[in-house]
Amino acid sequence: MSGLAGVLSYILIKTSRKYKDLKKQSTDCSGIYKKEKILKIISIGVIASTVFYFILRHA
Repeated sequence: MSGLAGVLSYILIKTSRKYKDLKKQSTDCSGIYKKEKILKIISIGVIASTVFYFILRHA
């Protein structure tokens, strides 16, 4: 479980940095939208895996 959280966090940090750079440049709207979508999916994945972990642990 911690391995999954670590991988998701790493991807989230790398994508977030690229997203911030794109926002500063503000030239590639499609790239910004793509990074926003990736960040949302990863965030949902982190939340879902955490909830799933707690359900399994306390069931």
